[in-house]
Amino acid sequence: MARRGPRSPHLLHGRTELLWEGKYDARGRRRIPDSSSEGLTLRPVEHYPAQGAASDIPSGWHNRLVLGDNRSALACLLPELRGAVQLVYLDPPFGSEADYALNLSGGGAGHPARALAYEDRWDLGQGSYLSFMAERLILLRELLAPQGSLFLHCDWHSQASLRLLLDEIFGADHFVNEIVWHYYNKYSRGRHCLPRAHDTILVYGRTRAPAIYPLRLPRAAPQRQLMRRNVGGVLRNARDAEGRLMYRIAHDKKADDVWTIPQLQPASAEWTGYATQKHPLLLERILSLASRPGDLVADFFCGSGTTLLVAQRMGRRFIGCDIGLPAAHIARRRLLRETGPRPALSLLRVSGRMRAGASGIALRARILERLGTTPESKRPEAHAHLRGWPVWLHGSDAPLAARQALRIAERLPGTAEKPLICCAWEFEAAFWDRLDALQEGDLWSGHGPRLLPVPLPQAWLTQRDAQAFPLRLLPRIRARAGRAGSAATAPVRVTLTGYEAPLLDDAMAGRLGSASPARYGLEAVDCWGVDPDWQPGKVYSAAWSAFRARAGRTGARSLELASPPLSAGTRTRVLVHAWDAMGAAATAWIAIAH
Repeated sequence: MARRGPRSPHLLHGRTELLWEGKYDARGRRRIPDSSSEGLTLRPVEHYPAQGAASDIPSGWHNRLVLGDNRSALACLLPELRGAVQLVYLDPPFGSEADYALNLSGGGAGHPARALAYEDRWDLGQGSYLSFMAERLILLRELLAPQGSLFLHCDWHSQASLRLLLDEIFGADHFVNEIVWHYYNKYSRGRHCLPRAHDTILVYGRTRAPAIYPLRLPRAAPQRQLMRRNVGGVLRNARDAEGRLMYRIAHDKKADDVWTIPQLQPASAEWTGYATQKHPLLLERILSLASRPGDLVADFFCGSGTTLLVAQRMGRRFIGCDIGLPAAHIARRRLLRETGPRPALSLLRVSGRMRAGASGIALRARILERLGTTPESKRPEAHAHLRGWPVWLHGSDAPLAARQALRIAERLPGTAEKPLICCAWEFEAAFWDRLDALQEGDLWSGHGPRLLPVPLPQAWLTQRDAQAFPLRLLPRIRARAGRAGSAATAPVRVTLTGYEAPLLDDAMAGRLGSASPARYGLEAVDCWGVDPDWQPGKVYSAAWSAFRARAGRTGARSLELASPPLSAGTRTRVLVHAWDAMGAAATAWIAIAH
């Protein structure tokens, strides 16, 4: 519904206002998102050194990929980058009330071939969707440089509402273009309407005069055109000395606001299986239109990472963010597989969402409900129980240390049949190895206090927490390492020997000590790397990484299982980091054999 709203020079600019449930509080005051980063941090968890010299990129700059809620990430980034981003591209949920899949290839027996990429469902319908979008657009406006621009990708579901919302937040006089992306290769099942064969990209400037660089596109065939001359401010046909019209052969043309670019198909070498992955040609055109080499580009719904990949190829700096673990994994893998020069890359996590007080208690209760648990009144130390098994939820989104988990398990020892299910958003590096060392036994063989570590998805930290997933134990990687020589400083070579990621139901159904814990095996490992200079508390920094090859004609996806010799100095242990196709991480602290 639209009406004349109250004047607000920051938001409304005296324009017609779009109203929805939840926009105003009970007193009629506009709800403005909290841009404070108090209690929130962007915590570095992985670092990948620069590869070659990337031209136009300042020395020392590192691109950033953030895993977590983008509203929280924006609040953390604003103090540093307010007014510094030249181009923001957004491909958010469209308000379609649908689920979108991630189709995986390979992965071995028992590994899911299809999973949920993200849900586009809203408890209160369009009202909650518009509140969600407004909160982020208000913060993004502050991130843009004075000549920066925002490109918002949408379709027929919410295009009309989003146009009014952008008019309100940016100002209708800051509207630049409505780009129609026409794709001709998408099958439409519409029976009562014409086939829907286009998306819309709404372009707004931070100011009235954003930096837009005209594009010229190649023609399918050269074309003979009349030449024009500017005569007194008017374009007129050019004539030669004898008064004859003059012509030229045109090999290109100026781009307009209708772009015919195909949708990316699964047969493409760029395809990742992410349902809403966009064609690189679309992003190349957007980045060429509104940025120059060295400019900072941001995508806070980065999905499979196409914007980031194109920015890296075109010499732009970038910041990407997504709340989905599979999305962050696919984006990281695509970026690191590139062979050309690139700046350093850092992966960060949003931390600080699990806060004390009533909101933190309510969040824990909602998460335990999502897990299918029931409150545990007989055992107050345990937060709940799951089919009679004690469940404990880590009260912070910082990494859970093995020592802390062991203390909880000792306080709630359980029985050999029912160990403690320990849930956390993240576990410290080499969690299994640290746990084994602390209790002088192998939990997987049934010695000592038993607990089952279960990682939770970042998406459950937000109000939109309906991302279902199978409860799976923290994966464990097996590897061996040895020096390629007798000297204490000889290079180190690491070899993968196993990978385990049992479902929680498998662990609950039988004793892990009496049955093999293996669920997937090495065929499930999508990529892995080694940090030969790692020590507890240090951010993982990959000295070498390997990626599973794309499926060939036989369907096989090979992976290097042994690293080249790596310089490790005199350290006696290295950190091995591995990921499956869904982005689940396994780490191991491997002793170096001499």
